Order: sequence, then structure tokens, then C-alpha cells
Amino acid sequence: MYSSSFDAAIPKDEVRRNLQKQDSGDFLSLNPQLDWKGTRAAVLVPLFYVQDQLHVLLTRRADGLRTAPGEVAFPGGKRDKSDKDDIKTALREAEEEIGLPQNEVEVLSRLPPLFSVNSVSATPVVAFVPNDCLSRIAPNPSEVQDVFSVPLAMFLSEKQHRSFATNWPGRFEFIHFFQESKKQSSPVIFGLTAYICICVASIVHNRDPDFQMEITFNRKDMEIGYLVAFSVLSIATHMNVAEKMRKKLSGVTAQNSKL
Repeated sequence: MYSSSFDAAIPKDEVRRNLQKQDSGDFLSLNPQLDWKGTRAAVLVPLFYVQDQLHVLLTRRADGLRTAPGEVAFPGGKRDKSDKDDIKTALREAEEEIGLPQNEVEVLSRLPPLFSVNSVSATPVVAFVPNDCLSRIAPNPSEVQDVFSVPLAMFLSEKQHRSFATNWPGRFEFIHFFQESKKQSSPVIFGLTAYICICVASIVHNRDPDFQMEITFNRKDMEIGYLVAFSVLSIATHMNVAEKMRKKLSGVTAQNSKL
């Protein structure tokens, strides 16, 4: 199991302050030069404490879903017409998927969106949730088969980290994998979910990961790093790379689950 000393006593106020400094707001609206015409989505990145250690809540998607069945993900989904912003989307989806009451969530920050397959932009909405949330939430079995948490600081350590280089520039220069335990039953966290966890952990702890990151990664200014990524790859190329990544990952996730 993962253990670390540097994250043991990080105060809640410090977590809040570090994340609020990097709040990107409504990033796509504030950067019209990106000219985004695809689907907008949002995910909730729920943080809470297990004793003195900051954890992040994750889900394992139901096996019957059409997209990414059985994979580890954050609660979230596409924006509805009734959603006024990305925050509302993330909160609504989290309540629908895992039964997390919206009025118990303290939103801290929105990070720049990440682009996935099928022309979807997903904005990470980082928030505090109650420390006893795992004992009280009720996952929707048609969407979620499991809910669990891991220490956030794990995503800065090379001990549980594996990666492979894609030879693609920009955001998909590496595919990152994490597994808290070497047991085969331990969930493998990879792809965009792992990348979001790395970003949040680096902001919260104000330090870079122990492993090599993409050249566009900038923990001190996620927006700058994001816009630099778009100078390397166009949106259309991002979509093509993401699809290639998905196909390649389908053949390696089983192998990496044994790490």
C-alpha cells in the first residue's frame, strides 16, 4: 500500500488556497481563440481526509456501459441544457452517479479542460466532500460498479507509477499508469484520469512529480501549459491522438494491472 510522510499534515486551508490560485473559471469562454464547437462535459474531483491524509475519490465504471466500461474515472458527464456552467454539470452528474448531495460539496477550483475522444472537452471541478462520504454515498449500479479512494500524494510518487512514451507531442507524450497495490485486484488508474490526478496533486502539494512529465506540463500555471499544448497540437490532432491512445491502451491495461 502507498505511504508517504510529506502529505500527512497538509492543512485544509492550504489545500483550498493552492487550488483557488489556479482556478481557470469558464476557460473555453475566456479563450475564444480556441473556437471550441464540440461537446462540453465536466468531472468532479472529490477530495477528503482519511485521518490526516488527503484522499481523492474515484469510481470504476459499470461493465455494461458503451464507453470505457470497467475503467477508473471521476464522476461526471456531458453538460445538459439546464446546466448553467461546468460546476453545475459536475455536481449534477456526481449526484446522479454516486448519490453525492450537491449541498455537501465545497467547490474549490476549475482546471483547464482536457479533450477526449468524440470531440468532448472535460473540465475538472475540484472540491472538498465530507470525510465520511464513502460510507454514505449510494452508487447507481447502471453507471458505477465501485467507489474507492487513494491518497492524492500517490500521484506524485514514482513508486506506484508506470508510463510509456507515445512519440506524440503535446498532452499525450506519455500515458501514465498508477496502481496503489501490486495485487491484481487493485484498480489501475490511467489516461486522462491519471493526468488530472497528477495536476491536482502537484497544485495541492506545490511540487512537481518525481517522474518525467509532458513538456507542456506547468504546475505553476496550468493555463499557460494548456495553451502551449495547443500551439503544439491542433484540436483536430488531439482528437486523432486520443483515438489512437484508446486503441493502444485496450491492449496494455490488462498487462499493467499486474505491475
